[in-house]
Order: sequence, then structure tokens, then C-alpha cells
Amino acid sequence: MPSQVTVQLDSDLPVVLYISSGSSSVQSPMLEALSSSEVLLYPTTIDQLDSHISDIQNIYKVVWVVSPQSVTTKEIERIAQYYDAGVPLTIIMPIITAIENTGGCSEWYEASEKQRKNITAITSRFLKATCIFIENSIDLPDSKHVLIYSTRYLSQGYVIDYGVELPFLSFTSVVPLVKKTIFHPTQQPSIHLQGVIIPSHHITQQIRAFQKTIYHIDVVVQKKEVVVANPVPFSLSITTLSDTPHDTETALRAFIRSLPKAGEHPPPPLQALKLPLIKKL
Repeated sequence: MPSQVTVQLDSDLPVVLYISSGSSSVQSPMLEALSSSEVLLYPTTIDQLDSHISDIQNIYKVVWVVSPQSVTTKEIERIAQYYDAGVPLTIIMPIITAIENTGGCSEWYEASEKQRKNITAITSRFLKATCIFIENSIDLPDSKHVLIYSTRYLSQGYVIDYGVELPFLSFTSVVPLVKKTIFHPTQQPSIHLQGVIIPSHHITQQIRAFQKTIYHIDVVVQKKEVVVANPVPFSLSITTLSDTPHDTETALRAFIRSLPKAGEHPPPPLQALKLPLIKKL
């Protein structure tokens, strides 16, 4: 039988158990962002729950950060094994915009379907949990966003414009609302966070401009069509963070600068380049 350690409230600060799936680096910026002088964050992973927790009753709140594109049934059931419904649970899920047709991008469609399935599995397993859905966070490490599908063939010299408008946000812009939801004294309703709406052609134009200016390469834009769908498979009001365009622009530029030179696989060092500001629509 594994050794277990009980988390004790050895101060006046309430303990918030922070659980991440696997060893993903997504936990590092999330942990830093959620740090507060008002609570004691106790980080662990699903694999370490046996050795870290012996009595969930000693925990004030539980926060689980999980990707619905990759979570497994085993992980969901492992959380359920330790979770006491009497302790408030908040589940943070970085999600991607879903599509309802392949549109020449089977990977995006398959990721959308898997995401919908896992969101349903998680929310039906933890009916009383507060879920925070963060759609297309550009700058959260190991968090997928839809730009990976537009740039997946950059190594072959072209990008894909899917002819849609997509919401993007930076993780830093959602921190205040996430913290308010998690640390509120009472259980809060689930929320779906979206950010600045950006046309896909605007992004592909910025990628072409960067590649042309820095590498003197004319990247080809291939046009395809997809039909976007609600990534959350049930009725939930959307909170639009309309005051975040600057953060989103900064995160988008950083993503574009991190892309490899067209025709090459290894990413080059980041290079400074001032791109046109994204205008809020």
C-alpha cells in the first residue's frame, strides 16, 4: 500500500489542491498565475495523488487543470476516486474552436470530436463542478489552439486559410476572472471564455509578411473551408473578454515569430519584428 501524506492546514490560509494531468508544463504558468497570498496552493499530478493525499476533507478547494483533447478515461476515474463531492471542485479546460466538417483538415475535426466527447465525460462525472473553458489560448504552453492546423504545412512552404473568424486570447488576460471564480467563497457557475475575434486570412497574411521580411520567402496561402461549431457540447453562456486585444496581439506575434522558416523543420531563434496591430472588430 502506497505511503500517503495528509495536507494539514498549519496556518490560517485555506489549502487549494492543484492537480495537473501528467507532467505537462502547462502547470507552471497556471500555478504562477493562481498564486495568492490568501490561499496555500498544494500542487500535485494525477500520478502522485496516492502519495500526496490521504484525506480530501482537509482540502478547502480542488482545482484540476486538464486538456479535453488528451485526457483519458483512466485519469477521469482516478480523480473521481479521490474527489469528495463536499469539496468545491473547479476544472480548468483549455479548449480549441471546434468544427463540424473535415474541410480538408481531418486532424482538426478529429480533435474537435474527441474534445466534445471528453468534455461530456468530465462534466457528467462531476456534476457539481465549476468548469472554466478557455478557448484558443495562444500563449499557454502545451495548450493546443487552432493555429497549429493553419501552419502544419509551413515546412512545405504554405499555410492554410480556412476562411473563418476565430476567437483568441492570451492566458494572462483570463487570469483575473479565473482567480475570481476559483477563490470565490461560494461555488460559481461554469464559464466559457473567449477573446478577440480575428479573421483567419488576417493571420495568414501576418505569417506571409513575417516570412517575407525575415527570410525573403513567399509563402503560399492555400484556401480551404470549414464550418465552426460550439466547442462546448451543451448550453453555456460565453463570456467575451473584449478588453484584451493588446495581450492577444502580443501573444500572436510571439507565436508567429516562433514559427520555423518555410521549408525547414527546426524553429529558428525568435527575432524582433513589428507587425501591424490587430484591430478589434
